Amino acid sequence: MDIQGRQPIIRTILFFIGLVWGSTSLQAQSAEDFNAMGTARLQEGDYRAAIESFDQAIALDAKYAAAYCNRGIAKAGDENDAGALQDFTRSIELNPKYAVAYCYRGISKTTRKDYSQAIIDFNEAIELNPNYGFAFYSRGLAKAKAGDLPGACLDFRKAGEMAVEQAYEAMKEYCK
Repeated sequence: MDIQGRQPIIRTILFFIGLVWGSTSLQAQSAEDFNAMGTARLQEGDYRAAIESFDQAIALDAKYAAAYCNRGIAKAGDENDAGALQDFTRSIELNPKYAVAYCYRGISKTTRKDYSQAIIDFNEAIELNPNYGFAFYSRGLAKAKAGDLPGACLDFRKAGEMAVEQAYEAMKEYCK
């Protein structure tokens, strides 16, 4: 997938980042500060600077699951799909109840066209957080690409009910 094709996915990912926000001071001292700086840089689209900030957060706290997940999002934006997948997996290893990491690992697997494994990750994200509309939307995309249009349309409908605006566009495209 070229960078043009990734832009809507990246924008959607950035919109749904449900992360801890903190100080974005350049005087970051803690892992949380570096994570917040990385998140701000991610929002700006500066993926390499974001990765550097998340690297610093991880150097200070090697068990910081959110920093691994966030770095994975930045790596995906920087077109390092293998690195992104590795970071999402590490985040899950550190916190097996982190629905966000499962969702983004599912997105990474969808990008790699590994739809059946992506759906397993989306299922886990939804089991952990049944109100995670973006996970329903993302699972719908994986199902649509795998050829399960009825299942995809059910997921898009559910995501739409949870105010995920992109779900309505997906319904127009896949649920005719």
